[in-house]
Amino acid sequence: LPDYKPPVALTSAKADGDGNLWVRALPMRPTPGGIIYDVINRAGVMVDRIQLPPAYQLVGFGPGKIVYLSNRDATGLHLSRVRLK
Repeated sequence: LPDYKPPVALTSAKADGDGNLWVRALPMRPTPGGIIYDVINRAGVMVDRIQLPPAYQLVGFGPGKIVYLSNRDATGLHLSRVRLK
């Protein structure tokens, strides 16, 4: 067994429609809020760090900085379309 937790999981990277790679960060300590993604461009430069709202999951991407998120509550499963700045 390793002595430390790896910084990213094997299945934690997703590519968006704009050519960026979203890598789910695994923080060393628990952080308040939702899941954190580091956004890396084609040149290998981290261009953004995005934290999702609590209880939301990243589902997919659309062109033009569109992100699809899902969350589940007492009324069911909901899909949200979000445009990033």
